[in-house]
This record gives sequence, C-alpha cells and structure tokens, in this order.
Amino acid sequence: MKRISVSVIIPSYNSTDTIERAVSSVSRQTILPKEIIIIDDCSTDERIEDVMKSLEQKYNSYFDIKIIKNTKNQGPGVSRNIGWNSSKEDYIAFLDSDDAWHERKIELQYEYMISNPDVDFSCHENIVVLDETACYKEEVSQVEIMKEECITFRQLLFKNTIATRTVMLKREIGNKFQEGKYHSEDYLLWLEIASSDYKMIKLNAPLSKCFNHPFLGDGLSGNLLKMFKGELDSYRRLIETKKIDRKGYILVVGYSTIRFIRRLYFSMIFKKKRSNF
Repeated sequence: MKRISVSVIIPSYNSTDTIERAVSSVSRQTILPKEIIIIDDCSTDERIEDVMKSLEQKYNSYFDIKIIKNTKNQGPGVSRNIGWNSSKEDYIAFLDSDDAWHERKIELQYEYMISNPDVDFSCHENIVVLDETACYKEEVSQVEIMKEECITFRQLLFKNTIATRTVMLKREIGNKFQEGKYHSEDYLLWLEIASSDYKMIKLNAPLSKCFNHPFLGDGLSGNLLKMFKGELDSYRRLIETKKIDRKGYILVVGYSTIRFIRRLYFSMIFKKKRSNF
C-alpha cells in the first residue's frame, strides 16, 4: 500500500488499555503514513513495555514505528514536541492514545493539503462515541470534504473548535507546544499559529472519534476546573506577548467564565443522570 510523507505523533501515559485501538485505526487507513512516533511519557504501568513491544511486532509492516521513552513525566504537549522534532516527514498528524481515526482520515486530509499548498494547518469534525458497543461507520464523500471554512484568530479566541486528534499541519511550522503547560496547551498553540501568518482550514467531515465526552469525561480534558484555569493561563500568555490587548483579554476571560459555569451545570446534570442508572 502507498505510504505518504506523514508522521503520526501519539503521546502515551499509562495507555495500556487503549493505545492499540489508536494504532490499529492508523493501520486501517486507506493511505498509510510513513511512520508513527509514540512518546511514552514515563508511564508507571509496568505492562506498558510489553504493550509497546507488541505494537512494534504487530504493526511494523504497515509503517515505521518509533518509540521514545521520556525519563520523566513532561505532559502531552512536550511529548508531542519531542515526536515533532524527531520527524523528518513533510506533515505531522496528532492522535491521542485513547482516540481513533476514520479509515479515510489521512487520505482525504492529506490530499486536501497537497491540493492546497497554501494551507499550513487543517483540522476537521469529530464524533464523540460514548457507547463503544455502538457501530461507527461514517461514510465520507469527496464532496463533503471540499466543504471548508477558514479559521481566524478572533474565532478561536471565543471558542476552541479544534480537537488535537483532528489536526494535520506542515512540519515546518515554527510554533510548538509550551513546556510546563498541562492543560489547554493545544488551545494555546492553535491561537499562536492563528495569530501568525499561517493559513488554517477546518474541513466539514467527521474523520475522528473520541470515547470520552470533551468536558464531561474522565480524562484530562474532562477535568473542568483545571481546563478552565489552563484556558485563562493561555489568555494571560497572549496578553503578555501582546497578541491581544487588555480590552480583548477582559472580554475573552468573561466569555470563558460564562462557558465554564455552563459546562459545570451540565456536568452536574450528566453525573446525576448517570448515578440514577
């Protein structure tokens, strides 16, 4: 099968039970990437080493698998940077160890970016699958993928519409994830890229799926208070680097606070309903 110049970056921390699902979804792509780079962020689960060896043996015929082990836990952002810097391919695609891709994700997104060389960054729609026993087979046509919208810095300031699992970008982009930032580190990077001269596009096609609700789930993104603080920290960094002024800072912080209260309310309802079952 054809392999194209894409590196898939997967940060992993104690992902023993989910990472094969992620890698398997890459192996089922209609066009394969040249490599997967897995960064084990100093996992404490003793089983992870055997899992990584199994992945190398099972999937090395599909693409090159590189496994990098961090000597200390540095968070998903720094881990992605390590994989990014280790890549020599033209494009980078991010996938978290507990997520998965539609089988045509790379084919359609890569072909779009190759056909539109002025686009530096692309993302797409995502499906949340809370019932893993449910069948997921979303047909995506070439007509659908051509529906696109330009992402602007101002739009992103008020709402992060970009899930990391949906992103494919040119390796040469100069911005990287901030070290020492564990929450909202992806959002800050998207904002910094949008504030530069890079062209960012969102494709109207559901080419990925996650298995936790983005703010009601049990994973990192499901921790509402920490994510809210991380978002505020991102805005603080933007005003420090003069990407937004004080008026804009007050506006987005106020909007973010209202959104946090709303999410907190729905989280309480969601947990109450779940406890009744």
